[in-house]
Amino acid sequence: MATVAELVDDLRVATGQSQLTLSNSVCEGFVNAAIRRMQRRHPFRGQAATVEMVYPASGPAIALPLDFDHELGLWLRDPLGTDPSLALSPIAKTVRRFWLEGRDDRGNTFERAPLPPGTTVSSRLYHYFWTGHLHLVPTPTVEVALTLDYVQRLDDAHGAATNWFTLVVSDVVLAGAIHEAFHALYETDRAQVWLSVFESRLTDAIRHDESLALSGPTAVRGRG
Repeated sequence: MATVAELVDDLRVATGQSQLTLSNSVCEGFVNAAIRRMQRRHPFRGQAATVEMVYPASGPAIALPLDFDHELGLWLRDPLGTDPSLALSPIAKTVRRFWLEGRDDRGNTFERAPLPPGTTVSSRLYHYFWTGHLHLVPTPTVEVALTLDYVQRLDDAHGAATNWFTLVVSDVVLAGAIHEAFHALYETDRAQVWLSVFESRLTDAIRHDESLALSGPTAVRGRG
């Protein structure tokens, strides 16, 4: 558990370098590079997010959140539901080409007829993502309340800031940052040693994260 500033201090101690050699901004860059590498490797629980959206009548699409990386689930939400556990219904996913061509890669056909006027819930409703937007097909004729569960890309952190990675897996972040520092200092052997440490710790962190996949935030269905 650490702030970015504390990780920067630990990084300088581990590399034996002063602020004259490794400035705060440079060290923060190493810390954030390690976090970005971890995010690319595995969708950690700390990246899970949920947002409620409204799809307009007659579409054609709505923009995805700016930090959207990939989907965990899209759900039709009943705003009047008295039991939250029963208020969400899954919307099947397709891809743009399959919908436009009327069949998927297995040859299964889609019913591409428009939805009846006023229809909000239908077993024939699909969704796909295209150019940073969410599309519902066939296009609903009324507004539709949606809940999107997704993996978010975390912004870079600086100074006294923290995020899930610095709080929960700071040892992995530090090892990755030390590797980045030695690589930048052209100390190849030490960079390789710390790359091995980073990879080992990251593998353990991923294994632990996967074991908790069903025990995370209740707002994120099926992932945690």
